[in-house]
Amino acid sequence: MLSSATTAARSRASSTNSRSAVCSSGRGAIATGAKSNWKLTPAGREVVERLIPLVVEKLNLALADFSSAEVQEFTRLLLKLNGTLLSAVEPAASVEA
Repeated sequence: MLSSATTAARSRASSTNSRSAVCSSGRGAIATGAKSNWKLTPAGREVVERLIPLVVEKLNLALADFSSAEVQEFTRLLLKLNGTLLSAVEPAASVEA
């Protein structure tokens, strides 16, 4: 059901910023650069890759009673929300730079 959304999420998660340095949290899951620039380290990407199938399975179970049209509408609304959130963050990030 959600394979195209998962592919898009993987693509966005693999975006990187070359100015990043590893956090001192000891886990090595996140790397940071400027205040608003975060990226996953290789260890963090491995965790995401392991979790994606589990999350997709749970979402598919949660959406089992939805019709195909409802799933499409739900996905459309989530993508719209994601776009709105991204556009709200991006202007603030460029002001801080």
